[in-house]
Amino acid sequence: MNKVKQQIHYWCDDTGQGNIRGQNVTVAILDTGMSVHPDLKGRLLAFQDCVGHRQGMYDDSGHGTHVGGIIAGDGRMSRGRLGGIAPEAKLVIVKVLDAKGEGSVEQIMDGIWWLQKNHRRYGIRIVNISVGARRDLEPGKEACLIQAVEELWNRGITVVVSAGNYGPGEGSIAVPGNRPEGDHGGRSGGAGDEESLFRERPYGPVHRKAGAGRPGIPDLILQWPLSCE
Repeated sequence: MNKVKQQIHYWCDDTGQGNIRGQNVTVAILDTGMSVHPDLKGRLLAFQDCVGHRQGMYDDSGHGTHVGGIIAGDGRMSRGRLGGIAPEAKLVIVKVLDAKGEGSVEQIMDGIWWLQKNHRRYGIRIVNISVGARRDLEPGKEACLIQAVEELWNRGITVVVSAGNYGPGEGSIAVPGNRPEGDHGGRSGGAGDEESLFRERPYGPVHRKAGAGRPGIPDLILQWPLSCE
Protein backbone atom coordinates (compact mmCIF):
# COMPACT_ATOMS: atom_id res chain seq x y z
CA MET A 1 0.00 0.00 0.00
CA ASN A 2 2.88 2.36 0.70
CA LYS A 3 4.02 1.85 -2.90
CA VAL A 4 0.61 3.00 -4.14
CA LYS A 5 0.74 6.10 -1.94
CA GLN A 6 4.20 6.95 -3.14
CA GLN A 7 3.21 6.61 -6.79
CA ILE A 8 0.28 8.99 -6.48
CA HIS A 9 2.19 11.43 -4.23
CA TYR A 10 -0.30 10.86 -1.42
CA TRP A 11 1.70 12.31 1.42
CA CYS A 12 1.34 16.03 2.08
CA ASP A 13 0.57 18.24 5.08
CA ASP A 14 -3.17 17.53 4.93
CA THR A 15 -2.87 13.75 4.70
CA GLY A 16 -0.01 13.58 7.19
CA GLN A 17 -1.99 15.57 9.76
CA GLY A 18 -5.20 13.63 9.12
CA ASN A 19 -7.13 16.59 7.73
CA ILE A 20 -8.12 14.73 4.56
CA ARG A 21 -9.28 11.16 5.23
CA GLY A 22 -12.39 10.87 3.06
CA GLN A 23 -14.71 12.35 5.66
CA ASN A 24 -18.28 12.84 4.40
CA VAL A 25 -17.46 11.18 1.06
CA THR A 26 -19.24 8.10 -0.29
CA VAL A 27 -17.61 6.04 -3.03
CA ALA A 28 -19.49 3.47 -5.13
CA ILE A 29 -17.46 0.51 -6.38
CA LEU A 30 -18.59 -1.51 -9.42
CA ASP A 31 -16.60 -4.72 -9.21
CA THR A 32 -16.86 -8.32 -7.95
CA GLY A 33 -18.56 -7.39 -4.68
CA MET A 34 -17.24 -6.97 -1.14
CA SER A 35 -16.40 -9.19 1.81
CA VAL A 36 -17.22 -7.80 5.23
CA HIS A 37 -13.91 -6.84 6.82
CA PRO A 38 -12.91 -5.14 10.10
CA ASP A 39 -11.00 -2.43 8.20
CA LEU A 40 -14.30 -1.32 6.63
CA LYS A 41 -16.49 -1.73 9.72
CA GLY A 42 -19.48 0.59 9.88
CA ARG A 43 -18.81 2.18 6.47
CA LEU A 44 -20.47 -0.24 4.04
CA LEU A 45 -23.76 1.52 3.33
CA ALA A 46 -25.39 -0.65 0.67
CA PHE A 47 -24.93 -3.66 -1.58
CA GLN A 48 -26.54 -4.31 -4.97
CA ASP A 49 -25.96 -7.62 -6.75
CA CYS A 50 -26.39 -7.40 -10.52
CA VAL A 51 -24.90 -10.88 -11.07
CA GLY A 52 -26.40 -13.41 -8.64
CA HIS A 53 -29.16 -11.11 -7.31
CA ARG A 54 -28.41 -12.10 -3.74
CA GLN A 55 -29.24 -9.95 -0.73
CA GLY A 56 -26.25 -10.43 1.56
CA MET A 57 -22.93 -8.78 0.81
CA TYR A 58 -20.27 -11.10 -0.64
CA ASP A 59 -17.25 -11.22 -2.93
CA ASP A 60 -16.59 -14.57 -4.62
CA SER A 61 -13.50 -13.24 -6.37
CA GLY A 62 -11.69 -10.99 -3.91
CA HIS A 63 -10.92 -8.23 -6.41
CA GLY A 64 -13.67 -5.89 -5.23
CA THR A 65 -12.55 -6.30 -1.63
CA HIS A 66 -8.99 -5.51 -2.67
CA VAL A 67 -10.14 -2.33 -4.41
CA GLY A 68 -12.27 -1.37 -1.41
CA GLY A 69 -9.23 -1.71 0.83
CA ILE A 70 -7.15 0.53 -1.42
CA ILE A 71 -9.85 3.17 -1.38
CA ALA A 72 -11.13 3.11 2.20
CA GLY A 73 -9.50 0.50 4.44
CA ASP A 74 -8.60 2.06 7.81
CA GLY A 75 -5.77 -0.38 8.52
CA ARG A 76 -6.97 -1.43 11.96
CA MET A 77 -5.98 -5.06 11.39
CA SER A 78 -2.43 -4.01 10.46
CA ARG A 79 -2.11 -1.22 13.05
CA GLY A 80 -2.40 1.36 10.30
CA ARG A 81 0.32 -0.05 8.08
CA LEU A 82 -2.13 -1.07 5.33
CA GLY A 83 -4.55 1.84 5.57
CA GLY A 84 -6.22 2.96 2.34
CA ILE A 85 -6.27 6.30 0.56
CA ALA A 86 -9.45 7.61 2.24
CA PRO A 87 -9.81 5.64 5.49
CA GLU A 88 -12.96 7.43 6.63
CA ALA A 89 -14.87 7.25 3.34
CA LYS A 90 -18.11 5.28 3.14
CA LEU A 91 -18.70 2.67 0.44
CA VAL A 92 -21.62 1.51 -1.69
CA ILE A 93 -20.91 -1.83 -3.36
CA VAL A 94 -22.39 -2.86 -6.72
CA LYS A 95 -21.48 -6.36 -7.88
CA VAL A 96 -21.26 -6.45 -11.68
CA LEU A 97 -18.57 -9.15 -12.14
CA ASP A 98 -18.66 -12.84 -11.26
CA ALA A 99 -16.20 -15.09 -9.42
CA LYS A 100 -13.88 -15.10 -12.43
CA GLY A 101 -13.98 -11.32 -12.68
CA GLU A 102 -16.11 -11.53 -15.82
CA GLY A 103 -19.35 -9.80 -16.72
CA SER A 104 -21.57 -8.52 -19.50
CA VAL A 105 -22.61 -5.13 -20.79
CA GLU A 106 -26.07 -5.76 -19.35
CA GLN A 107 -24.68 -6.32 -15.84
CA ILE A 108 -22.54 -3.19 -16.02
CA MET A 109 -25.52 -1.18 -17.28
CA ASP A 110 -27.76 -2.53 -14.51
CA GLY A 111 -25.21 -1.35 -11.98
CA ILE A 112 -24.90 2.10 -13.50
CA TRP A 113 -28.67 2.52 -13.73
CA TRP A 114 -29.00 1.52 -10.08
CA LEU A 115 -26.47 4.21 -9.18
CA GLN A 116 -28.32 6.81 -11.24
CA LYS A 117 -31.46 6.09 -9.21
CA ASN A 118 -29.80 5.85 -5.80
CA HIS A 119 -26.78 8.17 -5.77
CA ARG A 120 -28.58 10.94 -3.89
CA ARG A 121 -29.94 8.50 -1.31
CA TYR A 122 -26.41 7.48 -0.30
CA GLY A 123 -24.64 10.74 -1.07
CA ILE A 124 -22.38 9.14 -3.69
CA ARG A 125 -19.76 11.55 -4.97
CA ILE A 126 -17.30 9.15 -6.62
CA VAL A 127 -17.88 6.01 -8.71
CA ASN A 128 -15.05 3.55 -9.31
CA ILE A 129 -15.52 1.26 -12.34
CA SER A 130 -12.48 -1.03 -12.40
CA VAL A 131 -13.49 -2.90 -15.54
CA GLY A 132 -12.92 -2.31 -19.23
CA ALA A 133 -14.48 -3.72 -22.39
CA ARG A 134 -12.46 -5.79 -24.79
CA ARG A 135 -11.70 -4.22 -28.14
CA ASP A 136 -14.35 -6.01 -30.24
CA LEU A 137 -17.31 -4.70 -28.26
CA GLU A 138 -20.33 -4.11 -30.49
CA PRO A 139 -20.60 -0.40 -31.45
CA GLY A 140 -24.19 -0.11 -30.22
CA LYS A 141 -23.31 -1.51 -26.81
CA GLU A 142 -20.22 0.68 -26.60
CA ALA A 143 -22.29 3.81 -27.25
CA CYS A 144 -24.90 2.78 -24.68
CA LEU A 145 -22.26 2.14 -22.02
CA ILE A 146 -20.42 5.39 -22.69
CA GLN A 147 -23.67 7.36 -22.54
CA ALA A 148 -24.54 5.82 -19.16
CA VAL A 149 -21.12 6.70 -17.72
CA GLU A 150 -21.36 10.23 -19.07
CA GLU A 151 -24.75 10.60 -17.40
CA LEU A 152 -23.13 9.86 -14.04
CA TRP A 153 -20.58 12.55 -14.77
CA ASN A 154 -23.31 14.99 -15.79
CA ARG A 155 -24.97 14.44 -12.42
CA GLY A 156 -21.90 15.80 -10.69
CA ILE A 157 -20.30 12.44 -9.84
CA THR A 158 -16.57 11.91 -10.32
CA VAL A 159 -16.14 8.71 -12.34
CA VAL A 160 -12.90 6.72 -12.17
CA VAL A 161 -12.64 4.06 -14.87
CA SER A 162 -10.11 1.43 -15.86
CA ALA A 163 -7.80 2.21 -18.76
CA GLY A 164 -7.53 -1.53 -19.45
CA ASN A 165 -4.51 -3.71 -20.19
CA TYR A 166 -4.36 -3.30 -23.95
CA GLY A 167 -1.71 -0.55 -23.97
CA PRO A 168 0.52 1.21 -24.29
CA GLY A 169 -0.24 1.74 -27.99
CA GLU A 170 -2.26 4.65 -29.33
CA GLY A 171 -6.02 4.19 -29.00
CA SER A 172 -5.65 1.21 -26.66
CA ILE A 173 -7.64 2.54 -23.69
CA ALA A 174 -10.61 0.26 -22.97
CA VAL A 175 -14.29 1.22 -23.05
CA PRO A 176 -15.59 3.30 -21.26
CA GLY A 177 -12.21 4.69 -20.26
CA ASN A 178 -11.67 5.94 -23.82
CA ARG A 179 -13.95 8.90 -23.17
CA PRO A 180 -12.64 12.34 -22.12
CA GLU A 181 -14.93 12.34 -19.09
CA GLY A 182 -13.56 10.50 -16.09
CA ASP A 183 -10.20 9.69 -14.58
CA HIS A 184 -8.43 6.53 -15.65
CA GLY A 185 -6.75 3.72 -13.79
CA GLY A 186 -4.35 1.46 -15.62
CA ARG A 187 -1.84 -1.32 -15.28
CA SER A 188 1.05 -2.00 -17.62
CA GLY A 189 1.15 -5.47 -19.16
CA GLY A 190 -0.61 -7.68 -21.70
CA ALA A 191 -4.31 -8.40 -21.75
CA GLY A 192 -4.32 -12.11 -22.49
CA ASP A 193 -7.15 -14.05 -24.14
CA GLU A 194 -10.51 -13.02 -22.71
CA GLU A 195 -13.87 -14.49 -23.61
CA SER A 196 -16.15 -12.20 -21.64
CA LEU A 197 -16.96 -8.66 -22.66
CA PHE A 198 -15.60 -7.32 -19.40
CA ARG A 199 -12.94 -8.45 -17.00
CA GLU A 200 -11.64 -7.09 -13.74
CA ARG A 201 -8.28 -5.37 -13.77
CA PRO A 202 -5.64 -7.61 -12.11
CA TYR A 203 -4.96 -5.03 -9.44
CA GLY A 204 -6.78 -2.00 -8.17
CA PRO A 205 -7.15 1.27 -10.04
CA VAL A 206 -4.65 4.07 -9.61
CA HIS A 207 -5.47 7.69 -10.46
CA ARG A 208 -3.66 8.67 -13.63
CA LYS A 209 -3.93 10.56 -16.88
CA ALA A 210 -4.75 8.52 -19.96
CA GLY A 211 -1.66 7.13 -21.62
CA ALA A 212 0.48 6.97 -18.48
CA GLY A 213 -0.11 3.50 -17.06
CA ARG A 214 1.03 2.47 -13.62
CA PRO A 215 2.63 -0.91 -12.94
CA GLY A 216 0.37 -3.43 -11.22
CA ILE A 217 1.06 -3.61 -7.50
CA PRO A 218 0.25 -6.95 -5.83
CA ASP A 219 0.47 -5.59 -2.27
CA LEU A 220 -1.74 -7.01 0.43
CA ILE A 221 -4.25 -4.30 1.25
CA LEU A 222 -6.69 -5.80 3.76
CA GLN A 223 -5.08 -7.99 6.39
CA TRP A 224 -7.42 -10.68 7.68
CA PRO A 225 -7.39 -11.91 11.28
CA LEU A 226 -6.84 -15.62 11.90
CA SER A 227 -10.59 -15.96 12.38
CA CYS A 228 -13.26 -13.45 11.52
CA GLU A 229 -16.96 -14.01 12.02
